[in-house]
Amino acid sequence: MWRTVIVTKGEKLILRDNWLIVYSDQTEQRVPLGDIYSVIIDNRASLISISLLTALAEANIHVMFCDSKHIPTALMLPMNTVFSIFQNSQEPR
Repeated sequence: MWRTVIVTKGEKLILRDNWLIVYSDQTEQRVPLGDIYSVIIDNRASLISISLLTALAEANIHVMFCDSKHIPTALMLPMNTVFSIFQNSQEPR
């Protein structure tokens, strides 16, 4: 099952044991990375760890960032699935 995780109230997003963990207020939400297709960050106050962003990219998970008007402004795509040119440039000559 592939999920799109939409973060609207999350204050802190981290990676723990290959799970996305979203902390907000006094709650904790967990989603295994293997179940995620994409993550939409619709809260400009969210904190995201670099280890989580790296793990999301390695798991081929797309991440979309929204502005204060809830309009998508940036998209993080995994390079190993999007840019096939990099596969050719890394082969020995």
